[in-house]
Amino acid sequence: MSETQTTPLIDVRGHSILDRPASLKSQIFATLADLGAIFFLSTVVVGVMEITPSPCIKTLSIFLFIAVLYCIPQKLFLGITLGQKFWHLEIIEKKRLRERSSVSVTGLLTSGFFTLVTIGLTVYEFQKTVLTHPIWLKASLWNLEAYTPPLEHWQILPFFYSMGAFPKQFQGKPIFFSLPYEAAPPTHFLGHIVSHWTWDSTETSYHTAAGIRWIMEGPKTPEPQKTQTQIKSCFTQSLTYTCFSIKEAVLSRHIREIRNLSPQSWTLKWFQIVHSSLPPENQVQGIYLSANSGDWIEDRFIVIHPHGVHQTFILHRPNNALGEQAFNLAQKIIGSMRSFENLEPGKAWASQELEKIQLDSLSNIQDPLFLEEKFAEIQSLLISRISVDPASLDTYYHLAGTSLLFLKAFSTRNEPYPKIYSLKNIESSAKYSKDISQHDSKTNLIEDIWQDAQRIP
Repeated sequence: MSETQTTPLIDVRGHSILDRPASLKSQIFATLADLGAIFFLSTVVVGVMEITPSPCIKTLSIFLFIAVLYCIPQKLFLGITLGQKFWHLEIIEKKRLRERSSVSVTGLLTSGFFTLVTIGLTVYEFQKTVLTHPIWLKASLWNLEAYTPPLEHWQILPFFYSMGAFPKQFQGKPIFFSLPYEAAPPTHFLGHIVSHWTWDSTETSYHTAAGIRWIMEGPKTPEPQKTQTQIKSCFTQSLTYTCFSIKEAVLSRHIREIRNLSPQSWTLKWFQIVHSSLPPENQVQGIYLSANSGDWIEDRFIVIHPHGVHQTFILHRPNNALGEQAFNLAQKIIGSMRSFENLEPGKAWASQELEKIQLDSLSNIQDPLFLEEKFAEIQSLLISRISVDPASLDTYYHLAGTSLLFLKAFSTRNEPYPKIYSLKNIESSAKYSKDISQHDSKTNLIEDIWQDAQRIP
């Protein structure tokens, strides 16, 4: 053979040789396998890091970052990617991809299997992490029936920008309200108010998992603030980039808080109370977001007021018949509500109802359960008054004093939970009063009540 002649490139591997350039078909299949792996890893990272999977630069950056981490090390150390390895591709001289002249049926089936598994895992993870995420769900319309309750068993209470009817009892026991202290200036809105529908938790914090609780959040409006009409359009109709941004701004905090329950599924609706006797601006409507963890369900009614303020009502319930009963009751509460543009209607109503209270008459009540219910009504009314006027020292003083009377009246009763809730109300009143005015005489009186309450067995 002369010096000018060249020998064909042969790399013997068993009974096959890498004697031809990689076909377009093989390269496409190899690329699909690699892209599947990259998408799978990206969605796993998004899910584990609890990143909102919105179509934005941040999500794209994660995908590109994973792609670099996936490809670069393989190219540096192996010369090829896993997808190319699956499809029997190799890099021979001049870094050109080549493939074997013949691949067994078993080899092809194995390559196809791994590619399909990769794509299948990607689809599954994408469905679980992205498509079922609330930000990707389209809200269905939910018309709730307006509800007018019998006042014998219900109490009209204002909470922030809303006013509605609240049940006095659940399962034959009075419903007690508690006021968790949260380090924030009380000249602004309170963080949370908790209504205990079942007495099976010594905790009064709004985030505990035990017991059926109805929680009223102080208004928390995300920035930039959007109107009710804009938000409704994005949740029920559009899936534009702008709407994804609005949905992320509205829902991200709620999703982050609900994740403590490890939800298995989400439900998203736009609810509206159609009441012919009310003007449109007073008709309550907003977002219903529900998460089901299997054992527990958390329902959030995010009321969007016409002026754009967000106010959330939360029901934490077990996933059983009792929880369903609580959910039906919650729908009646929402159905009874009215929305206001300012706090004045709530202040006027609470002040009017407080003027009717005669504490001296409580001493004439002989039925312990009825007396307990009356104390619960007074406490809930005082707490609702604080929600519309959080800087009123007088209201904190009356709440602490009424709670102390309850503790003394029921000091020998075996049931601990109502006493715990009342004690918590006194403690929170003492803390909030110091935030308002540490040296005021009323603040000192509330502190004396707190010290007295701690001495009651």
